[in-house]
Amino acid sequence: MRQGSGIEFFTDGDFSQQLACMCYPADKIITPHRHNIHPRQVQLTQEVLFVRSGKVKADI
Repeated sequence: MRQGSGIEFFTDGDFSQQLACMCYPADKIITPHRHNIHPRQVQLTQEVLFVRSGKVKADI
């Protein structure tokens, strides 16, 4: 995936844990969002960020 090309998911959308590659420009701001509740054992979609380079700021 090229720098700035967006997001590519490697897992099926119905998996409780999603794996994706996000490649955005350094000044990209991801709009704050919530994960939908789904009728399954896991009530909220889990998220893990693996930052290869750069910075991440997360506000709660």
